[in-house]
Amino acid sequence: MTRSRRWVIGDIHGCNRTLNGLLFNKLKVSSKDELFFLRDYIDRGPDSKGVIDTLLNLKERQIRVHALLGNHEQMMMESEHDELLLEFWIRNGGDATLESFGLESYSSFPDPYKAFFTDLPYYAETGKYILVHAGLNFEEPDLFSDEYLMLYQRIQDTNQAALGDRVMLHGHTPLPLGQILAQTANCRNLDGGCVFSRRRKDLGYLVAYNLDDGDYVYEKCMDWD
Repeated sequence: MTRSRRWVIGDIHGCNRTLNGLLFNKLKVSSKDELFFLRDYIDRGPDSKGVIDTLLNLKERQIRVHALLGNHEQMMMESEHDELLLEFWIRNGGDATLESFGLESYSSFPDPYKAFFTDLPYYAETGKYILVHAGLNFEEPDLFSDEYLMLYQRIQDTNQAALGDRVMLHGHTPLPLGQILAQTANCRNLDGGCVFSRRRKDLGYLVAYNLDDGDYVYEKCMDWD
């Protein structure tokens, strides 16, 4: 009998072919599994709409999906009523997202997609793990009080005493695959820079982490092939 598994998946950035390869060829996900996504589903890559459709289809198949909010989703939503923020988002990869939807602004997105983005939480906790897109403010008594840093933090010290016996899993800052697989501290980065495979030879992987046994599974980017 297939046992249930809990997977955490790093930054996707519009790489839907790679996402499907990871989910269905490598992980072979089923309704028994639970999936946590560390955000940045959109921008830069060729098929942001396809990524969101994949996540929505997983939910329709009764697979437990926990999708968190990332800075790129936040930029997109903030652009709806502000022309300057729209230009800022477009310069940071939003143009690729709009192209994939065939639209000129986030304000024109169909309601089901807007509902998906609006409902994204900043973080999740499961067992000993804290899941967040970028980082936490370790100077505050309440680690979850700083929403800005949860979206934009660049982790410097990967061993944080404030976490105690907990482990924080995050993305946001691309790392070479070898560095990801070698991590042992209590702040671990799962962003393999999937969308940057054409820019840097040491990047270009979509990474999944098994919360139950600590294994890594990864798929090399295939979206630019």
